[in-house]
Amino acid sequence: MNWAKPAFESAPFAMGRIGRLGGEYDTRYFLNDHLGSVRAIVNQDGVVTAEYDYMPYGMQHKNSSLATSDDNTFRYNGKEFLSRFCVDLYDSQARLQGMNARFNSIDPLAEKYFPVSPYAYCGNNPIRFTDPNGKEIDKYYREDGTLLLDTGIGEKVFVIKTQRNIKGAQPIDSNTAKSTESKIVSGNIDGAHMENVVEIVPISTLEAAKNTIKDDGTGTGSTANQREYGGNILVDNTITDVTVGPMREDNGKINASVNIPPNKDAKASYHSHPSGTLMINGKLNGSSAYPSPADFNNLNGQIGYLFQMRTQEIVIYDRKQVIATLPFSVLK
Repeated sequence: MNWAKPAFESAPFAMGRIGRLGGEYDTRYFLNDHLGSVRAIVNQDGVVTAEYDYMPYGMQHKNSSLATSDDNTFRYNGKEFLSRFCVDLYDSQARLQGMNARFNSIDPLAEKYFPVSPYAYCGNNPIRFTDPNGKEIDKYYREDGTLLLDTGIGEKVFVIKTQRNIKGAQPIDSNTAKSTESKIVSGNIDGAHMENVVEIVPISTLEAAKNTIKDDGTGTGSTANQREYGGNILVDNTITDVTVGPMREDNGKINASVNIPPNKDAKASYHSHPSGTLMINGKLNGSSAYPSPADFNNLNGQIGYLFQMRTQEIVIYDRKQVIATLPFSVLK
C-alpha cells in the first residue's frame, strides 16, 4: 500500500491495483502472459489503458499499438520496474535485474549451476522460465507425470501428493491439487500450498534404480518377472546394495519378496513388485499395486520407492502411508 502525502495513493490486489485518478478511486486490472508479465491494463469499464510488449529479457518494444502511458510500475514477470539515475532495473527480489540478459550481482547459488554464467537469468531461457525467488532450479510434477515447472538444469524433483483413496493414505482433494498446480505453473513456489508437494530423489536416480530391475513388465512367465528386486539410495543419490529376491513358488513361497540389507547411510530404499502372475487354486493372482505391511515395516531410510512393474508406476511412501505416485513415463 502506498501513501502520497497527505492521502492514500494506491494498493495492489491479486488481479491489479486500486489507485486514485484525480479525486476518484480507479481500479486497474492486469492481463498477464504465461511468465506473469503484465501485457495490458484495463480499467473498470473494460477499456485498455496501456499495453506492454517485451524483448526476451524485459526491455520494452516501442511499437506497441497503444502507448504505455499508464504509470504502472509492475511489468516484466510481474516485477516492479525501477528507473533511477537513468538506469532501468527490475526488482527481482533475490537481485536487481537489468535488461541485458544479466543480473548486476552474482547468483548466490552459482556453484550449483557451473555450466551457466553466474550472472545469468533463469538459465538463459527467459522465453520459457522465470526466477521467482532466486532459489535453486527444480522440477515439479503432477501425479499423472505432467511436468508443471522445469528449467532443464536442476536436480531437485517435487511431485504433488496423491489424490487416490489408498488404504492408510491421506490424499489431497482435486480442488486442492488443481490450485497447487496452478500456482506452481505460474512460478509461485512459496507459501502454504507447498505443503501439498513432496520432494523425491532425482529422476536420474529413479532411472538408475529401475535399470537394476530385470522385470520387463510384460507379465509373462519369465523367471525375471516372478521375483522382486531392490536396493538402497544413499545421501548422494547413488544406488547401492542391489539385491535380487527369490523366484515365487521357490520352496512353496507364493508371495515375492526381497531382503534389502540394512544400511545406516541410506536415506531411502526401493524395490519392485513383479509383473508376472501365478495361478493359485484356479485363480490368476498378481502382485499388490501398493506397498504391503512388510514393505512399510522393513523400510530402510525415510522414504520408499515401489516400482510396480505390472501397472508401470512408482509409488512413493514413508513408514506410515503412501504419499505420492508417478508413472514410468517420467523416466527415459
